[in-house]
Amino acid sequence: SVTTLSAEPVEPVLTVDFSAVGTTTLTLSVTLPPATVDGYLVIRKAGSRPTDVPQDGVTYAKGNNVGEGTIAYVGNDLSFVEQDLTAGTTYFYAVYAYNGNGTTTNYLV
Repeated sequence: SVTTLSAEPVEPVLTVDFSAVGTTTLTLSVTLPPATVDGYLVIRKAGSRPTDVPQDGVTYAKGNNVGEGTIAYVGNDLSFVEQDLTAGTTYFYAVYAYNGNGTTTNYLV
């Protein structure tokens, strides 16, 4: 059987903001595009920018790895709290809008 992907989002997440930055926690907030998206996925990497991207048709969960990065969030809440970060470490984030779920998930990379 053939699985058809959902329509790819036409616009990326518009803004990413960090607040309440503490020693081991922070809040990440996004502004979603005016065009409807089902959600967004956030990849975190310590020390350098995440370069690996999510694969269409793959479902990810918080804590999964994408290459050398770690999934920090998947969903559609406009903000989330990162906890249990390592003090003194610089983290970099990449954010990808998506449509669909399960094997129909289509990420805008």
